[in-house]
Amino acid sequence: MQQAGVDPLPTYLEPLKSPQSKKYKDAKKYPLILGTGNRSYYYTHSQHRNIDALNEQDPHPLAELSRNTAKDFGIQQGDDVSVSTDRGTVFMKASVVDCVADGIVFVPHGWSGQANANLLTDAQCREPILGYPDMKSLMCAIKRVEISS
Repeated sequence: MQQAGVDPLPTYLEPLKSPQSKKYKDAKKYPLILGTGNRSYYYTHSQHRNIDALNEQDPHPLAELSRNTAKDFGIQQGDDVSVSTDRGTVFMKASVVDCVADGIVFVPHGWSGQANANLLTDAQCREPILGYPDMKSLMCAIKRVEISS
């Protein structure tokens, strides 16, 4: 890293889209931090989605959020929800859990159609040194929705 002209020691850089960023103008519209890429124990990325026995174990993509965040947004376990960023919207079921910090929403990868986490990400929002896309700290909004079958 030093030979490339970059500080070889880790240095914290505030993400472009964050609650503290002075440059991000949509913090009120998207008040929560989004993490993408949660993995299901039953599937390998997008593979095996056509196996009935696995679908019985893990039938829906789950947006995970804390009890406090769920309460703040009027969401309960199993509710249909939309998760939106300034790039798009996905539809999932809410999973209210104790292992997610307040103000965070985690969405899984590997689902298709209207549950595809890639609809939320921004390939232009990148880590400035190595250029890796920001998939763990984008800003989002979540709300309870009615999904017709």
